[in-house]
Amino acid sequence: MGFPMVDTKVTLFDGAYHETDSSALAFELAASAAMREGAANAHVRLLEPIMDLEVSSPSEFVGSVIGNLNRRRGQIRSQEVRGSATVIHADVPLANLLGYRNDLSARTNGLGRYVMDFRTYAFHPSSPGPDDFRPARGLRA
Repeated sequence: MGFPMVDTKVTLFDGAYHETDSSALAFELAASAAMREGAANAHVRLLEPIMDLEVSSPSEFVGSVIGNLNRRRGQIRSQEVRGSATVIHADVPLANLLGYRNDLSARTNGLGRYVMDFRTYAFHPSSPGPDDFRPARGLRA
């Protein structure tokens, strides 16, 4: 899929070079096919970045904000009241936060604010199939 692999060790057991049949492209294609097969057999799983999200919202919009975070696969860790606002602490996958600024603004009449920081990586919930392990366009395996 074009993502780097971590905690991976690859050992080449056999290889041969032939003057007329070998080329750099042939070795690249063989390595790509071997990695694809190896990843499928090893049950490789994707990791996704999880962000620590702190959302500040007027209290009357908290239900809508929490519902939206749940739809984005967010895990609410805590809530606290600060003055007239409620602050929500949640862990949310980064991919699901695209467009969140506009969505939060629409849900809170422009009064909601958020801050996010990287928290950790977690396994992506969908299991990739063997065809998912191919180089991204323009990248080499």
